[in-house]
This record gives sequence, C-alpha cells and structure tokens, in this order.
Amino acid sequence: MSNPKWTNEQLAAIIAPQGNLLVSAAAGAGKTAVLVERVIRKVLDGPSPVDIDRLLIVTFTEAAATEMRQRIGAALGRALSERPGDQRLQRQLALLNRADISTLHSFCLKIIRRYFYLLDLDPGFKVADEAEAALIQREVLEELWEENYAQEASQGGPFTHLLDCYGATRSDDNLKELVLEIYDFSRSQPWPKNWLQQAHQCFVVPKGAALTDFPWGQLLMNYAAQTLDTAGSVLKQAVYYASLPAGPAKYLPNLQVEISAIENLAEMARSGSWDDLRIALDFSFERLSSIRKKDNVDPDLKANCTSLRNNAKKMINDLKGDVFGRPEQDLIEELDQIAPAMAILTDLVLEFGHRFELAKRKQGRLDFADLEHYAL
Repeated sequence: MSNPKWTNEQLAAIIAPQGNLLVSAAAGAGKTAVLVERVIRKVLDGPSPVDIDRLLIVTFTEAAATEMRQRIGAALGRALSERPGDQRLQRQLALLNRADISTLHSFCLKIIRRYFYLLDLDPGFKVADEAEAALIQREVLEELWEENYAQEASQGGPFTHLLDCYGATRSDDNLKELVLEIYDFSRSQPWPKNWLQQAHQCFVVPKGAALTDFPWGQLLMNYAAQTLDTAGSVLKQAVYYASLPAGPAKYLPNLQVEISAIENLAEMARSGSWDDLRIALDFSFERLSSIRKKDNVDPDLKANCTSLRNNAKKMINDLKGDVFGRPEQDLIEELDQIAPAMAILTDLVLEFGHRFELAKRKQGRLDFADLEHYAL
C-alpha cells in the first residue's frame, strides 16, 4: 500500500498497542482517516491479523458508519490492487458487509434481535422514538399518582409526606419531574435498581458516623483541598508580581503568611475532620499595607497583585459559606430527617420504572436506554 504522510501524533494513534486509547483532535484533523488506517493495519499487518468481522467500530451517526464502511472498503480495495493474489485481502472484502460498523444503539439492537428469547421479549418489538416514549412515561406516571392519592385520601402517608417535602404549594409537578429525572439518571448506570438502593443508603447515617465516612462527604473534603491548593497557587502568583521591580513589595509579608495558612488548611482538608476544617476556615485576611506615591509602585503590578489576592479570598469565602458553613452535627441531624423521604422517593422511582417497563413490553416497544440495558 502507498504510505500517506502521517504526522507524529497521527502515527502514534495508528500504531499504539492494544489497550485504552483516547484521541482528541479538531474537526478536519483526520481522525476518521487515522481510525481507518488503524483498522486496516489490525486486519492486514502483524503476527496475528484480525478478521474485519471480529472488530466492533462504533460511530455517533448512521451516516458516519456508512462513510467509515466505505473508507475501509476503499482502503482494502487499494491494498488488493497492489497485491492482487492476496487471498486474505479478498476474504476481508467479502467479510466487510457483515462487519459491525454502526452506531452503539444499532449494535445493541442487533444483539437483542438475535437473543430476544433470553430476555423474554416479543420478537416483533419496535424502538419507540423520544416522543412516543415520553407519552408512555406520562401515562404510567399519572396512573401511579392517582393510585397513591387514592390510597392516602383519608389520612396522610409516605406519599403525602413526600409531597410536603418536594411538591409545590399548588402543584405536584415538581415531584413528578424529580421522579423522572432520577429515573432517567439511574438508567445511565449499568444496574439502575442497585444504584437507586445504594443512593438511598447514602442518606442513612449510622450512630457515631462522621460525614467523611460517606463517599460524598469525602468528595467535599477533596474538593476543599483542591480549592485551597488553587487559592495557594493564586497567592503565589501574587507574590511573583509583588517581588518584581516596582512591584508592591509591602504586600509580601501578608501574602507569605496567607500562603502558609492556606497550605495548612489544605493539609487539614486531606487528613482532618469536617468541623476542624470548618472552624479553621474562619480566618480573616489582614488589611494590606498602604502603598504611597513615594514607594514608586507600578499601578499595573499593584492591580494584578490585589486582583489575584481577591480571587483567593473569594475561593476561601465560598468554601466557608457554601460548603462548610454549618457544623457537622447539624448536617447529620438533617440527613436523619431526610433519610425517610429518600426511602419513599426511591420506592416511588423503582415502582415507576417497573410499571414503565411493563407498559413498554405490553405495547411491544423499547426505548434507547432499553437497547443498552438489554444488550448488557
């Protein structure tokens, strides 16, 4: 085959060994050509070449899949014209029509149609478009709502409690949308039911547990550490400007003290408790020394320095007010109050999901998320 002129980056992507590989490039940079070349080399070169129908090549659109198939066919055709007696090349061209070059959902659909009997599906099922799936969803949701209202008509119950927590004064649309949003998000997980049950458990606080014992509590502490690291880096940039000739050198003592304090806070976020960090965050940035005309300070350097320091102050204040503004015990008590509502909400989402699946099966319909889950 003729060898196109590949850039170093393109060639690296083409010949990279087996394993996970992420290629990022702008439109028109030749990503498709690189992928075609990688496929061709896997099919033709090396000690263990792979038949084209043993590869899965996934694209975003059917049009892109068609283009990819055509390009691979053209590349194989060019190779065959240079090696006309090559039986392996002839075999690859014959196998090309059955190769899996498609969108992800088309590939999933192919698997499901082949093994529908393992899923107890009607072989005549059709894929619902978004509008049809949304209509079925709404019908199921309204039916579920009516049943829950009827069950709690005479006296309040868990559903009424949930409405009090998350409904609006004159409408229950907020709760309906919440159920749909949680259901849709759960479907982005490989095992939605398991994810929903685990998500609910994140609100149950065992006696004596700390916030940092929970995944999201640790995530917030990590977020604090990263934010504090960034604030420290911003102040170090301010030190750079203050240290330049004609820079506001009078600011340096304050900046060095603040950098040291923030580094200690970052370490506390990595190894300390929630309340230790919350209390330690309540420190003040001292007023900077006054800059007088006789100090001969460049106004631009002064402005850069103060702007950077203000940015660092805002990061600290946002952490102090938005994330770590309340004691740990207050948050634990609030979680205890929320946990029962989360259990009810989880049950409601699970029941909706069960009924939605039954309704789709009854109508012989699958949605796009079904294609992924049934294939899995």
